[in-house]
Amino acid sequence: MLKQLYIQTEPMNDNRERRRYELKLSKAPNMRTVIIALLAFVFVSGVTALGAEIKVTDTASLRACVSGNPIPGVSTSPDVGRTAGPGDTCVIFDGIYNINGIPLVVSVENLIVRSMNGATATIIQGAYNGALISIVVRGVTFGGPAPDQGITVTNRNLNNGIGLCVTDDRTTAATETPCNVPLSTTDLIPEQAGVQTFVITPIGAQGASENITIQNNRFLNNGEEGVVFTYNVLTAIDTIRILNNEFRMNGGDGLVFG
Repeated sequence: MLKQLYIQTEPMNDNRERRRYELKLSKAPNMRTVIIALLAFVFVSGVTALGAEIKVTDTASLRACVSGNPIPGVSTSPDVGRTAGPGDTCVIFDGIYNINGIPLVVSVENLIVRSMNGATATIIQGAYNGALISIVVRGVTFGGPAPDQGITVTNRNLNNGIGLCVTDDRTTAATETPCNVPLSTTDLIPEQAGVQTFVITPIGAQGASENITIQNNRFLNNGEEGVVFTYNVLTAIDTIRILNNEFRMNGGDGLVFG
């Protein structure tokens, strides 16, 4: 009797252990769930890394987007009130953007400035003694990665005028360089009374001495050079990329490092 009872009890214990094991497995996430969760995390992280796009439709929104100021109410942009931050993109719609008085200063770190439909459809022009556009923080990309995302830059005041300047100098000395960078604390945006020309974003961002990309643009008919790089300290020249740009009909050299 004892032997028979023992033999009958052993399978019952095995069944209990099997049921406990199956119960644990049912509560654990299966491989499909884990993969879906990982893909969702990668997708969300990727979207965050890309940053936001801000639509530029006129000179007021262009100036504000690149300079760390909110898009003003006088603009036709649907993104009035928004401010570009590091990693964001200023998407410039088709048109001719006349920059009068104060030039453009790109002062948002890791900002992308590109057109919607390419350099032939998107022109930034002016007549400024100095650079029409100055990049003063690192990590900026001027012109999108696709061939149809570049910009045309033209700056001519008689025989003066540089298209684009890249510099690490944001002090009063910058006004004495060929770039003639305006000062954020004294020069104000014409379209916005009392608003600084540019706001360094984020506060304490390093000068434009590394990670600069200029690509798929046209620098045409500038009074002097098309693009000028001028530095007090050049930290990483191997991170400066000049790709697939056109330099034509400029009064000076197309590209200068000084």
